[in-house]
Amino acid sequence: MKRLKLFLEMNLKQKKKSGTYLFYGSDSEQLMEFALYFTKGLCCETLEGDFCDTCSVCRKIDKLIYSDLEVLDDPSGIKVDAVRELAYKSSSSSYEGGRKIFILKDIQKMKKEAGNSLLKLIEEPNEGSFFILLSSSLNITSYNLKSRSILVKIKKRNAQELNVDDFAYSFYMGNSEDIKGI
Repeated sequence: MKRLKLFLEMNLKQKKKSGTYLFYGSDSEQLMEFALYFTKGLCCETLEGDFCDTCSVCRKIDKLIYSDLEVLDDPSGIKVDAVRELAYKSSSSSYEGGRKIFILKDIQKMKKEAGNSLLKLIEEPNEGSFFILLSSSLNITSYNLKSRSILVKIKKRNAQELNVDDFAYSFYMGNSEDIKGI
C-alpha cells in the first residue's frame, strides 16, 4: 500500500496537464477509493501534490458532488453514447478547479465500440482532463486502452490492514465492502 501511495504522490507532483490511468485489481471498492484519493490529490485547494481531506473540494469529492468530477458506472458496460457525452464534457471548461476528472468503472465490461470511442478521446485529451479507468482485470477489449494508460495495480488489503482477524478475512474472501459491513 505504501508503494502505491508513493507512486500516486510522485505522479501528482509531476503536474501533468492531462492523463489516463488504469487502476486494476479484484476489489472494486478499493479501486474507487484510490480513484477518489487521486482525484483529491489533483484538485485539493489546500495541498499541492497531495490532499488534505478537509477542504471543501476534498469533502465534495468524497460525496461525489464536485462539479468537475464525473463518474460513469453502468453495470452492463459503458455504452458508446456515454463516452461521446464524456468527450463533449471534457471539451468544456472546468467549473471549479481547472481540472476535470472522469472515473469510468468496470471498463472490462465496456463494448468494443465504446472502447474505440474512449481510445480516440484519451489519445489526445483536452488539457486539464484526467481519465481514471477502473477494471477488475487487464482483460479489456482494447489493448490500445492499456497502452495509452498508466497502469496501476491495486492489491487487496490484508487482514491486518482491514483490522479483522484471519478467519473473518478468509470468510469474506478479503472483500473490503463485505468486511466493512460487519
